[in-house]
Amino acid sequence: MLARDATSPLVTIRLNDRLDQLEKGLTVLGNFLGEHRRRYLTYEGPLTDGRGEVRQIASGHLLDWVCDGDKWWITVQWDNGLRQQLQVHIEGDPPPTDGTCQIYCVESSGDGGSDSIRSR
Repeated sequence: MLARDATSPLVTIRLNDRLDQLEKGLTVLGNFLGEHRRRYLTYEGPLTDGRGEVRQIASGHLLDWVCDGDKWWITVQWDNGLRQQLQVHIEGDPPPTDGTCQIYCVESSGDGGSDSIRSR
């Protein structure tokens, strides 16, 4: 889940692998789930209608987010000390509410560690 600013809904991408563990030069595929309410940045627990539960496995701060058509360049400072520069290539018309993307790790530095992004 990504927050563009302090008030907008969250851009939500389902990933098969942890983004905070993506090494430089590697790619992870994602599926957009549409926008979510900001409360999910801090909420942990069950979802309604038996849809599973929300559990935080990593968190951090977006330092930079540049959008250019179907590509985003994002810099994330994870709470575990890792900093990543990521390129997101969107398949479909941005901003996506459904569809897929590829996230490529351009740069990764810092001490790394455990836990930092929203998962459900």
